[in-house]
Amino acid sequence: MPPTALRPEFGGIDNAPRYLPAHRRYMGPAFQVQAQSGRCSSPSRSRSGRPLQSYWQELLTPLLMSHLGHLERSGTKVRNVINLLVEDFYSSAIDWTEISGRWPVLHQRFEKASGREALDNVGVWLQKVVTQPAVLRTLQPDTFYEDPRFAERDRVRFEPHRGAR
Repeated sequence: MPPTALRPEFGGIDNAPRYLPAHRRYMGPAFQVQAQSGRCSSPSRSRSGRPLQSYWQELLTPLLMSHLGHLERSGTKVRNVINLLVEDFYSSAIDWTEISGRWPVLHQRFEKASGREALDNVGVWLQKVVTQPAVLRTLQPDTFYEDPRFAERDRVRFEPHRGAR
């Protein structure tokens, strides 16, 4: 198995064709996000007619808040929660308003790409953060950041409100 850093979500080219089913494309934490969001061959509604999205939101929001709280209790200061989920379906599975009531939240927004088209650029940015952690410490809301590896010479900014353009 190639290292995770070479997968498409990290700017790599592994797993061509580009849109394999999640169970074949992802391993480890990336797959968990896919599966938990309800995109892995799940119907959009439960038998009761309730949207599955609301079930995932009830599960994922408290789970994320619990994890962030644990980090703080362990002595880690949570400066920002950064939403790198590129598709609205995934991003709306978390109640960002509830999260932002306790921690500052920043949502990625690319100038040109959106949805799945932004996935490779998110991978490029995440690679940069992993190899250069100072990038996170200098991150400013509503400021454009460039990387020569972004497709289409795109730029990214991090906005405090989801969906702002």
